Amino acid sequence: MRAALRRGVFLLAGGAVAVALLLLATPLSALLPGGSVVNALLFLPVWLALAAALGLLPGVREIEVAGARDLLDVGEDEVVTPEPLRWEHRWRTALWVLCHQVVGLVTGLALTAAALLLLVSALVAGGRREVSVAELSVDLAGGTSGIGLAIGCVVTAVLVVAVAVGLGRAAAWSAPLLLGPTGGDRLAIAEARLARGRAHLRLSQDLHDGVGHSLSAISLLAAAAERGLAADAGPTREALGTIRSLAAEAVGELEQVLAILRDDADGHTRLEEHRDARDLPDVVAAHRQRGAEIDLVLPGEVPELPAVVGRTVHRVTAEGLANAGKHAPGRPVRVELAVDDADVVVTITNPTGQRGHDPRIGHGLTSLGEQVELVGGTLHAGSHRGAWLLEARLPAGVRRGR
Repeated sequence: MRAALRRGVFLLAGGAVAVALLLLATPLSALLPGGSVVNALLFLPVWLALAAALGLLPGVREIEVAGARDLLDVGEDEVVTPEPLRWEHRWRTALWVLCHQVVGLVTGLALTAAALLLLVSALVAGGRREVSVAELSVDLAGGTSGIGLAIGCVVTAVLVVAVAVGLGRAAAWSAPLLLGPTGGDRLAIAEARLARGRAHLRLSQDLHDGVGHSLSAISLLAAAAERGLAADAGPTREALGTIRSLAAEAVGELEQVLAILRDDADGHTRLEEHRDARDLPDVVAAHRQRGAEIDLVLPGEVPELPAVVGRTVHRVTAEGLANAGKHAPGRPVRVELAVDDADVVVTITNPTGQRGHDPRIGHGLTSLGEQVELVGGTLHAGSHRGAWLLEARLPAGVRRGR
């Protein structure tokens, strides 16, 4: 019942606007050249033109969309106000405004007729047989029984109200057809969602590769300093232990944030810019400065690889070294790059942590696997002969058609 009333209010608002335009169309049609007969014939076209032109005015679509959402209970995604409004949106809005006024006018007349019929039935039930209005006398009974007339009026009024309710439902159904997004709008929405997803993934990658690696390095350095202090340096050792613990907790919280970002994202992580396989010695040197023991094996002079492959090799190495420092601190790491005519293989191996296992399949490796797959490669990560192995096999030339 409440939904029907809200829809009725929406339609009656259109009917009220239609009445106002009817009053405006009367003098306008009278001003047109021609006799009274021509003016009478032009009255309806003038009114229809005014009703349609109203939909072309700025702000009208916003009002209609808000009314459809609030009174017709149409979903926010079903009726939209795109920016900017194109001609396709404007003529649809004009047609909707015209239909809104016509249906609203019909609804208003139907409800008025229903109210009059109910009034007649009430008068007949009260014993009245004649009503005089402005010297016009109406015989209510008309030669029929009063009860039959009253029943007929009530039934007709109910039918009229049912028609008005049906018009409200029809308006709610048809609103998305004229006020809804077009095919181009849906494509723009999909592209916007894809761009937002890519932005989330870029943020996820930047957080993991920047903040995550830095926090891991802080935890590693704190652990190394804690081991190197004398046994009597109790307060300092305790402070370093606190730093290491807080860094580990921060890494855990960062992983939770990355999980949220990845759940909202749609697409692949953007490949890092300005990184190449020939930068591997710099990556290794940075980790060595943090106390890591790394053996780097390169194929003499690193050949020039396709840019996307070189960036992927760089990121695999950075990810592998960061994970080795986090999960197996103080253990030696071996980084090997092999290149032939067909494949580029980067391998990072290190003994597992003190607990005998090294569970590193987190968001970093998941994103890394997506990037490796994107360039046509494969990524393997897991235990191998008592050590942790991270191996990425990439094509020397990027595969197309993915």
